[in-house]
Parts: sequence; structure tokens; C-alpha cells
Amino acid sequence: MDESGFMLQPLLRRTWAPKCKTPGMNAWERHDRLTAITALTLTPHCRKLGLHFELLDHNAKAEDFFWILFSLHCEVRRPLIVVWDRLSAHRKAARALSELKCRWVTFEYLPVSSALEPLAASR
Repeated sequence: MDESGFMLQPLLRRTWAPKCKTPGMNAWERHDRLTAITALTLTPHCRKLGLHFELLDHNAKAEDFFWILFSLHCEVRRPLIVVWDRLSAHRKAARALSELKCRWVTFEYLPVSSALEPLAASR
């Protein structure tokens, strides 16, 4: 729930109607956003999983990813290997960290493949 107590509306809505009758759907359009940035960590020796997340009240930007990685590094106090997709905000954050010569982070990117895209499987 958001701070006003109302649930956020889903992006996709479905409705039922008799055949050949266009349904009317009234919805109170909310424009609130809640973005979750999550990170799974795995310790090298104990193989313990950790879940770290940050909730944002706006769409995530490169600066948000930059600061999340920086705070995650301060929390785990180890070098990070980050596996990302090729989102432009991810690439921009990675570029900013490499320009600052941050040796504690290494980036790996998922391969570009239609098999990995969720919509490709449903076509």
C-alpha cells in the first residue's frame, strides 16, 4: 500500500463481458510508483545467500543503481561481481563506477537472447 492507504493499480487489467460487447471499465488512475531494486549476495566460503533491497518512490535511474552498489559494497565489505541485463541505466552506472576507478566491482552482462525474454516464450 502507498502512504494514502490505497493499493497501487496494476498495469494490466482484465475484465469479462458478453461476446461482441465492449466492456466498460472504470478505474481511478493513480500515478504513484514504487520501484524495488534488489540484490542477491552469495558469500564465497559459507555459500550463504543474502537479500538486499531498496524501495524507491520513483522510477530507478543510473544514479540510484550507482548508490545502491556503493552502499552494498560498504555493507558486505567485499568485492562485488554484478550480473546485469543491458538496461541503459545499468550500463550508465557501470560506466560511472569504472570512471571512478572502483576496483571492488566487476560487471557481467546477461547474453542477448530471445530465449531469455519473457515475451518471446509466449509468442
